[in-house]
Amino acid sequence: MALQFAAAGDESGIHTGAPYCLVCGYSGSAKEWLAFEPRWQAALHDAGVEWFHSKQFFGRDKRGRRLGPYAKWLASDAERFLEKLALTINERRLTPIGVAIDVEAFNALTLGERRFLTGGLWAAPPDLSRGRWTHNTGAPTKPYYLALQSFFVQAARHTPKDAQINILLDRQNVLQAQAINMFNLTVERGLAVDGQKKDLRWIAFGSSREEPALQAADLRTHTWYANLVHGESLDSERDYAMHLLTKKDKFIGICNAEYMEGILGALPDDVRNKLRGLK
Repeated sequence: MALQFAAAGDESGIHTGAPYCLVCGYSGSAKEWLAFEPRWQAALHDAGVEWFHSKQFFGRDKRGRRLGPYAKWLASDAERFLEKLALTINERRLTPIGVAIDVEAFNALTLGERRFLTGGLWAAPPDLSRGRWTHNTGAPTKPYYLALQSFFVQAARHTPKDAQINILLDRQNVLQAQAINMFNLTVERGLAVDGQKKDLRWIAFGSSREEPALQAADLRTHTWYANLVHGESLDSERDYAMHLLTKKDKFIGICNAEYMEGILGALPDDVRNKLRGLK
C-alpha cells in the first residue's frame, strides 16, 4: 500500500478589499497526523476549550473583552494556551505550506491572464486567432484559486515520490465547487514537481470544528494574514503566536507581480500576447 500524505489548509483574505489572499496549512504523513490529533485535543481539553478558531480566540467584543470560552482568561492564560498549541504542531513532522497572493498585483493583470492563472483553459487552433475557454474558464476576480494551485504544488513538493497526496480544506460553500473542479483538472492533466510525477488522490472539505488538522491550519493562516496586513503594528498576542509558529518556518511565499510575471513570461510569446487580449 502506498504511503499516505495529507495536506490540511485554510484560507484568509477572500473578502472584498483584502490586500492578500492566503491558502496555508500543514502537510505530513498519515502517521504524523494520527499522532498529532490526540495531542491537540488534549491541549484543548486541558484548557476547557471545545474547538479552536482563531477569530474567536484573538477576537474581542466592543469593550475589548475576550470571547466565548476565553472570556475570563488573563493574558498569561492565553500565552500558555498558544504555547501548547504551537508545541503540538512543532513537535510533529508537519511541514508548513502555503502562499499569500498580492491582490493588487493580481488585479493589475489583464482579464485573460487572471483567467489563466486561476485555472482557465483556452482551446484554440494553432494560430490562436479563434478559440474559447473550455472545461474551466478560470476565476479572474478570485485570487484564491491561484493560491490554491500553489498549495497543491507545495503539498506535492513536500511529499515522497511514491506517496499518495490527499487534500483537506475547510468547508467553503462559495468557493468549493470550483476548487473541486480545479483539483480534478490538475489530476487529469497530471502534476509533476521538480521532474517527478505526483499522485494526487482526493480532495475533501471538512468542518474545522471536527478536524484538528484544520484548526492548526486556521491558526497558521490567520496569524500570517494578520502579520502581512499589520506588520510592525501587529498586536502582541498575534505577534507571540507568530514567534511560536515560525520556529518551524520563518517565511511564507508571496506571489507578487514578479512571481506572476515569471509564470506568464514562461509562455510562448504568441500565447502570452493572446492571453492579454482575451476576455
